[in-house]
Amino acid sequence: MTETTVLLPAHLRDRIEPAFAAIAAAAGRSPRIVPFAADGTIDGSPAAAEALFRYFPADRSNTAQYGTTQFRQVIQQAPSLRWVQTNSSGIDYLLKIPEVMERDLIVTNGSSVNQGPMAETVLGLLLAVSRRLHLHVRHQVKHEWQRYQKGELRGSTIVIVGYGHIGREVGRLCDAFGMWVTEPSPNTAVVYPPEQLAEALAGADFVVLVSATAADQQPLIGIAELAAMKPAAWLINVGRGALVDDEALIAALRTNQIAGAALDVFRQEPLPAAHPYWDLPNVLLTPHNSASSPWQDQRTIELFIENFRRWLAEEPLLNRVDLQRGY
Repeated sequence: MTETTVLLPAHLRDRIEPAFAAIAAAAGRSPRIVPFAADGTIDGSPAAAEALFRYFPADRSNTAQYGTTQFRQVIQQAPSLRWVQTNSSGIDYLLKIPEVMERDLIVTNGSSVNQGPMAETVLGLLLAVSRRLHLHVRHQVKHEWQRYQKGELRGSTIVIVGYGHIGREVGRLCDAFGMWVTEPSPNTAVVYPPEQLAEALAGADFVVLVSATAADQQPLIGIAELAAMKPAAWLINVGRGALVDDEALIAALRTNQIAGAALDVFRQEPLPAAHPYWDLPNVLLTPHNSASSPWQDQRTIELFIENFRRWLAEEPLLNRVDLQRGY
């Protein structure tokens, strides 16, 4: 019986092993699990491992622990590795590992798992800034009774940049709120092609970034794009911090060139305490956890198990990523 070796996060082994063993046995394989810790420590020999499950906990209080250095060490010790499953939607950290590109590894992400929680986060941010809830929270802390003229989502136009699993779910929820949804993306029936992004932005009340970033990609939102937006428009970014030119956005926010920004992702994380974003009154910040959910672990495990079954059956894998595009 042919042995199948898989590298798994040590803390998830007990939850995955029963299903893993059953699927391997059904395919006529002898299962073997090699667990590894977040710091890159491997319990056993990974030389024969053909698959690896990379899991980022929702609460990454020590982000350095889940960086590329430790993960690269694991990959370097697994010369037979052919497939990597990650629970994150973005794979920019994988693109920084030379072995991933050199070996042309198959990579599958967690976009289908994260689409619901991330779309709800976007909707929450839209409601918060439209109804000025972020300002009311600040006044509550100061015991101040302050009223504002509020906006409505109904009838407003939202441009979604990145129309994959997550972007489509954002669009579905926004459509239910009566918003006009457009998406300058090559991955769907195109309303605006990517080269006409500025034209799309000009008509937007809200611009939502959910796209990934390629290794060599320049900021998608810079001086020209911000200049194209309405003065009353809001920018919401739950994709990647590198999508935005921070200096250009800060300048636009300080001069009220646009109404404001709701940001979940940043070029440097955690965001430094002295960063200007913290003190801008027209900015709402969340700490890169838009995908957080009490069911994230279970859904991600189920995705990996299904993809493992498909892997052994030589069927197409779910959520396969194009390494050249980065998504």
